Amino acid sequence: MSKWLAVWSGLAVAAIAFTPAPGLAQDVEITSKALKINIGGRVQMQGRRSSCSAFPVELPCTEEVRNVNWFIRRARIEFTVKFSDFIEGKFAPEFAPASEELDATNLTDAYGQLNFSDAARLRFGHFKRPFDGFQLTSSTQILTIERDVDVPGVPGIGSLSLDELTERFKLSNRNVGIGLNGKVANGFFEYWVGVFNGNSGGDNEGDTDGKQFMARAQVSVDAGGLPLEIAVAGAVTEQPFDRPVTGQLAGKDYSNFELWTQLGDFPSAVVKKVEANESVGIGEQLIVQGELFFGQNPLLNKAGLPIDLAAGEDFADAWAFQVIGGWTFPIRGSGFFRAIQPIFRATYANAATDVSFDSNWGLTPGVQIFFAQRQKLALNWDFVVYEGDLRGVDSFKAQYQFYF
Repeated sequence: MSKWLAVWSGLAVAAIAFTPAPGLAQDVEITSKALKINIGGRVQMQGRRSSCSAFPVELPCTEEVRNVNWFIRRARIEFTVKFSDFIEGKFAPEFAPASEELDATNLTDAYGQLNFSDAARLRFGHFKRPFDGFQLTSSTQILTIERDVDVPGVPGIGSLSLDELTERFKLSNRNVGIGLNGKVANGFFEYWVGVFNGNSGGDNEGDTDGKQFMARAQVSVDAGGLPLEIAVAGAVTEQPFDRPVTGQLAGKDYSNFELWTQLGDFPSAVVKKVEANESVGIGEQLIVQGELFFGQNPLLNKAGLPIDLAAGEDFADAWAFQVIGGWTFPIRGSGFFRAIQPIFRATYANAATDVSFDSNWGLTPGVQIFFAQRQKLALNWDFVVYEGDLRGVDSFKAQYQFYF
């Protein structure tokens, strides 16, 4: 009981301390004759517990973790600079990196962009790769607290999800590269193509001369009054290795694909209407995101073991899907609350299709409570269910988001 009392007491303090006043503006803009700078950011404080806090530790838990842990998940400030209609860019340092392997401060977005037209925008620097639709969704808008199913005490390969695979396969999140994107036909069609180093998001250089090529295409239509997005994406990435005997650097390509759809809009759009005292249609309260991912696993061979490319082994085949849905209930007449949104996620991942036990389900019920457009408190309970003999694990999470 004491651990839950600590959780809820901390949430109450955070909510009182950081809840913005109704109608508070969330954009800071500095202008001069030469520049226009928009300043924004986010602070996300998270608390979590894990079933791996029980002793003795049993698989899939690999270590005993704290019963309740509080930490700053993200603390980011963003500068979007527009020099002219042709030249713009973004600079966003992160002061609370998710990985202990990264420095205390690292860059998320750091890029320049040349706008030749709405149909042709050339971007170069460090930015999100256009592959995983859930990764492309801003961390201020995602429906679940974490994009993957994260259970403290269980390594990422022990609690697989769609986003866990795309991250480990170095397909999603940010990377150094050059990309071309644009919209045509009044936003009906949008595209992204790019070449990246193909390594982890925190790396500033590539391992080999080979790179990663990506392309994404999306159509946006009206589906009975609701916005509907349908996208496809593909990537070809070189996996480096050392040649036997000579030790020279070599590489072997692996390919991956994504099908993505989103029906409806984010709950912040509903909250905006509530703040403006406008009516909210029933359809506007719904949002559903779904993705199917499939391709080759650059980490495992067909037997589900670490791959040895120098020995000529072939990549394992992998696939995963994820569906997240939510329904936003407006709250009117309250001095503090604007909406509440129950959500549910289901994800399945199989990292090596020839190995029957190398797969699991992830299930996440949760709720988001909105105080303003993106000012919210979120509660999630992640469950991992294995197809093999391993016992299931779970993690309760709570996160408050201050957004400006």
